[in-house]
Amino acid sequence: LRGDEQGVFEIKGPLKVEHVRLKDSKGILSEGLLVADAILDLKFTQPFIPGWGIEAKKTTVSFSLGDRNAGQISLAGAHHSSPLAGNFDVTVENMDHDIVPLILGSSADQVRMVAGRIVSLKSRGTYNAKKEADSLNIGLDSLILKLKGADIRVKGGYWPAGVMDINYELEDAKFSLGDDLLISKSEMNKLNVNQ
Repeated sequence: LRGDEQGVFEIKGPLKVEHVRLKDSKGILSEGLLVADAILDLKFTQPFIPGWGIEAKKTTVSFSLGDRNAGQISLAGAHHSSPLAGNFDVTVENMDHDIVPLILGSSADQVRMVAGRIVSLKSRGTYNAKKEADSLNIGLDSLILKLKGADIRVKGGYWPAGVMDINYELEDAKFSLGDDLLISKSEMNKLNVNQ
């Protein structure tokens, strides 16, 4: 950990979290002992003007749950709060369904993966806010997702029931979100589901 008088601090190096017992009142998290091994390369900025920022250079976290490998996530990118803008390069490999709620956070009670694995997920893109309030532009250079044995439950039942293998590819996509409106376009949008 290193900081300076300009409001910048960096966290670099390994971090190990061991024997964390997962338990929550909603029953979303799988009970068990979590181990996380991280290699951090993060830079936080809090300049004297409004807003803050974070930059991640090839930061990785590997998860174990009990005695099984539960996956890995790698992240590079930057986020600036004012004006809202950023970029990301995310890779997820061999992630167990029990770890997915940790990644989804508060969205986990809307969409749950109750079986299977994220074999791989690779996504790279940018985002920024429009001048209007509550509106966001997202540009995806690519999104490639492979799920194996996935049983996904969506609140409201908007997803078919059962275990399935899913391959999804999206390239050169643009989304605009705001006022409950989603506008999108893409060069390639390919979904393959085997049930």
